[in-house]
Amino acid sequence: MENWKAMAERPFVWGSFVWNMFDFGAAHRTEGDRPGVNDKGLVTRDRKIRKDAFYL
Repeated sequence: MENWKAMAERPFVWGSFVWNMFDFGAAHRTEGDRPGVNDKGLVTRDRKIRKDAFYL
């Protein structure tokens, strides 16, 4: 909800961008919860868990 609050406080921000629908493998990625996985998606890599941002 912090992201939504930050956007709501800035009326000049009229949109946002979803980078990816699903998490995906990325061999070069070493940050985040799991090395080798881009975890910025709205849904987990196995398509089973919808993250909070999915509902926002």
